Amino acid sequence: DHGTAREEVEVAAVHGRAGILGLGLGHLGETRRVLTHLLEQGGAIAYGSELRAKKIFHVSPFCKVEGQYRFRFLRNHDKDGERHLARVDYDDLDGLILQTSLSGTAQPLRDGTIAWALLRYPLMTFGVMARIHWQALRLWLRRVPFFSKPDPPQEKVSR
Repeated sequence: DHGTAREEVEVAAVHGRAGILGLGLGHLGETRRVLTHLLEQGGAIAYGSELRAKKIFHVSPFCKVEGQYRFRFLRNHDKDGERHLARVDYDDLDGLILQTSLSGTAQPLRDGTIAWALLRYPLMTFGVMARIHWQALRLWLRRVPFFSKPDPPQEKVSR
């Protein structure tokens, strides 16, 4: 819940020559409950294809628990190496509400790159939390409706 607790999000993907073989996104909230979006098509998921999952849990106090998420994963090669982009868009019953993306360049798994990533993550987390709270304040000042946290969903996996 933005503004009241810390939410962790984890993305796990298995890549193969034909594309992404399977993908899971997990949310771990302050109650330590795990809720997951499982994205699969019964075979390889081509880069650039759109996947959808029903929204079943509370993420923001400014959005109802309704609608769906749309996911796209892209990969390209440039002078800096292999770049990846993950898009997650949220639609409620009236249409598009939120567009997000995360991108980066693939790095070899070495001691130095691991150490650098560990040093950067605490600072990145602080920056993300500050931006989330800033946007929440702006929404609150604009009197965007606020929705209380509902009871947890019975289903733990959204497809």
